[in-house]
Amino acid sequence: MDALSFDGKIYPVKFQLSSPGRKSLGIYGNHDLRVASISWQEFTGEIKHVYTSPELRRRGIATALLQLAKTYEPKVHHSATRTLDADAWVKVLERKKA
Repeated sequence: MDALSFDGKIYPVKFQLSSPGRKSLGIYGNHDLRVASISWQEFTGEIKHVYTSPELRRRGIATALLQLAKTYEPKVHHSATRTLDADAWVKVLERKKA
């Protein structure tokens, strides 16, 4: 099982086949509550959903999950259809690449 470290704590990351044709990684906190996750289409690699609980946003958790997802499935990529928040995230990632 993989793990990510933030806020001085280590959080286990669970890999799941969340539904037919969809894979996901999730971070769970106290009482097994999900605090962050990313899911993608198994065959295309297209990201379908990204979630980080509001109190943990802007700490690089979604980016760390994306990097970890690419170790499971190298073709994981952003969808062309995104929310405004997802667009902003993609722009930040593109700036960091440059």
